[in-house]
Amino acid sequence: MRKKIEDSKRTNSGKRQITRRKRINRSVKKRTGSRYRVLDHYWISNPLARVKIISSGEQTQYIVEEKKLRPSEKEAHETLVSLLTKELVPPETMEFDVSSYILSEAKRLVVKYKRSLGKFDEKSWKKIFYYVVRDL
Repeated sequence: MRKKIEDSKRTNSGKRQITRRKRINRSVKKRTGSRYRVLDHYWISNPLARVKIISSGEQTQYIVEEKKLRPSEKEAHETLVSLLTKELVPPETMEFDVSSYILSEAKRLVVKYKRSLGKFDEKSWKKIFYYVVRDL
């Protein structure tokens, strides 16, 4: 996501001096260098992930920007994915949406193993569930 980037420098006296730079998109700049043009962007999971279509010279690229998981959320995500791979019950019919099915099973396992997964607010659970569905 777009964030303000802060540079910190150490002065001769050893203190940290923070200087602000303008808002830039780190993920796009890392992949393409400093010269790019955003052709279009759209959300694929608002506000967790969006896609940017950028032009860098003659090359067009699709960049996916996702909110990062905190370390505790990442641990819960890994545990939940592990539990899902062991306890996922096959659906009774073949007419189902895979994403919805994985999400419902993940929510079922969260209720079952809530003590070992940790306590998170609703925003964190949405982020964890987004990554679970994305990864499976």
